[in-house]
Amino acid sequence: MTGSSKPAATLAGMSAPTAFPPAPAHVVRPDAIPASALRVELPASEVCMHMRVAGSVMWVEPLEHDMAQLWTDEGTHFSFPITAGEAGLHLPSSWWPDEN
Repeated sequence: MTGSSKPAATLAGMSAPTAFPPAPAHVVRPDAIPASALRVELPASEVCMHMRVAGSVMWVEPLEHDMAQLWTDEGTHFSFPITAGEAGLHLPSSWWPDEN
C-alpha cells in the first residue's frame, strides 16, 4: 500500500502567522455562529474536563468580561459561557468586545 497522495506540510510552506490549530479548509462556519467566533482546540482545563470537551475542536466566541461562549458545529450554544482562560483564549485586548 502506498502513502498519502497529499504533499507533506512543512513549516517552510506555511505563511506566518497561523492560528493553532489551523481550521481545515473544509470547515464552513454555520450561519448561526457569530463572525467573532474562533475555531479552537479546547485545553484540558478543569471546566473543559468537567464538560467532557477537553481536546475537542469547537467554535469559541469571545464575550465581555473575559468570558467565552462555546458553539457546536450545528450552530447552537454549548452549555453556559465560561472564562476565556478555561476555553484556551489568550487574546490581546483588541479582540475583546468593549465593556460598557
